[in-house]
Amino acid sequence: MLECRFFNDETENPFKKELEANDTEESKVKLLESAVKAWEYERWWVDNIQTTNLENLVEEYNRHGCDGFEEDDGTPVTLKAVLWNRFYQDMERTETDSESYKKWYLDDYHSRQTFRQVRADERRKTLIPKCRFYKGGDMCTTESLTHNMFWNYERLWVEALSYSFQNGEQWRQVFHDEHLWLLARKHEIPASLIGLLCERYKHHGHGGETTRDFMEWLEEFYIKPTEKPSIKFTMQKKQEIADKRAQMEGYEFAVYLGEDEQKSVFKADSNEERTTGLPMFITIDDQGVVNADIGFMYMNMVRDE
Repeated sequence: MLECRFFNDETENPFKKELEANDTEESKVKLLESAVKAWEYERWWVDNIQTTNLENLVEEYNRHGCDGFEEDDGTPVTLKAVLWNRFYQDMERTETDSESYKKWYLDDYHSRQTFRQVRADERRKTLIPKCRFYKGGDMCTTESLTHNMFWNYERLWVEALSYSFQNGEQWRQVFHDEHLWLLARKHEIPASLIGLLCERYKHHGHGGETTRDFMEWLEEFYIKPTEKPSIKFTMQKKQEIADKRAQMEGYEFAVYLGEDEQKSVFKADSNEERTTGLPMFITIDDQGVVNADIGFMYMNMVRDE
């Protein structure tokens, strides 16, 4: 069920109840009708995935031009194949046109997170405060190479443990093997994070291989950093950061749209018009935390602009 976006072990379809409510807004009817069907398809998949061979559906799905479609979005290919099959069976499509399925999948189905992604977001809220450099953005804004290194290590740790706490077992084992309890007790750093830093330290050879060398290195560069970030997040600096983030995603620049909830909002754009794909918005707060979101959440700002 963690891979689902609509079915969450309910006994009755909650979207059907909402659709049947008298106060349902007309603008939501189409999405709710799609959600009703998606909930049913996911429930069938959850109930049958362990006992039903879905290889034929997957082969049919791939044969009709869907091989590799959104393969890293958290939805298993067997579930995608069920959705594809039901899309044409239940929605009375006369032709198995993969493009119409892909449009429905991206516009109606993919608009919700998987329940694993929802759970990961909640876990991030408890993991990020334990970090010293990573504050939740998707881009490090400090120019210090040392800070950038630790930012990446902490982000790796947060992402790994947010999806499964078992992902930290290897790093916890390093922590125990190297007898690093003093660091954890003295500085209140999670065991798995210390283990990750120790593993990376020895892998990259920072000048010593002993546990004592690692502890001294961590004290000097991680726990008591001597170099402080010097960036002041003026609007000019935010524009530079937004342009750089847009270019990382294949765009040319970012257009400033305005302020929303103490964040500066930019839209990634290019001189060449793009005809497909959802718009990308970049947000930067006064602490320099950068995030890029794909969707329509700031389209009202685009219309105003």
